[in-house]
Amino acid sequence: MLQEKYLSVRIDDEGNLKRIFHTDSSAEKLPDTTAVDEILDFAGIMLQRFLSNAELTDDFQNQYTSNKELKHCVGFDVFNHAVQLVNDYWTRIDICPSFIASDELRTSILHIANLHFSVNKFLYRINESIDMELDDSFSFLSNFDCNIKYSYNEKKNSFEREYRFQNPDDYYKFLLMHFVRLKPNISKCRLCGRYFKTKTKKKNKYCGNTLGDGVTTCRVFAPKLSSKSDIEILFDKVNQRMCKRYERALNLEKKPSAKDLTYTQYCDWHNKAIKARNDCIDGIISFEQASKIIDVE
Repeated sequence: MLQEKYLSVRIDDEGNLKRIFHTDSSAEKLPDTTAVDEILDFAGIMLQRFLSNAELTDDFQNQYTSNKELKHCVGFDVFNHAVQLVNDYWTRIDICPSFIASDELRTSILHIANLHFSVNKFLYRINESIDMELDDSFSFLSNFDCNIKYSYNEKKNSFEREYRFQNPDDYYKFLLMHFVRLKPNISKCRLCGRYFKTKTKKKNKYCGNTLGDGVTTCRVFAPKLSSKSDIEILFDKVNQRMCKRYERALNLEKKPSAKDLTYTQYCDWHNKAIKARNDCIDGIISFEQASKIIDVE
């Protein structure tokens, strides 16, 4: 028999999801999504802050239990209230029975972190095109529990399945199995590190997820980080020209030219040009000063 809370899920052949969250007194329809999007969204959650807060809470509690003077410190009441709010949020307990963070809270955070790691490891294997046979590393996928309810759809003249999950683990394992079936093209963003869908099998460098300002995407922002300054562009351009002059001097089939460079001449220019470029980047000299050293005949 189902407990008072569960998630009912319907999924079609394309991976589209219809979901309803049931409690003992209500049923809330969740936004429509897909199995692929659900997995990628979960994998993209940044859990570092949650884990850091859990460690900080444990550390403070250990100090508190070993040092009675901390009970009377100025910030204790504020901290105690904050912990109660966190407990309230995660465990839905109206009144926290004590200062110590509930075992349910700490266990839940670590459990979610473990599942989060497994999902990202799973996506890594897909992104690297590693065989997806269920070996020991992914044995966790081979076992999940859910109740299945069958209903008859008169219009389609077929039976439909509704999956009912009581545990997030089982829900995400179920989605991962469909993820494998759907075989989406994914890439890993080189800026934020999150996985994202691509239209083709070609690996894209950056995703369309928004950054901290809620507007700029990785795809828009990342090229600005990798773009070269004017002095770097000038150095690369002149360096190519100087290399060709040196290579031409080595070609015995061509007549000597006044523009030919010996190896020593090229090295002398190269050393001075690199120093000028770096000094310009560091703000020691101006662009005009650096360009006079770099762009020479």
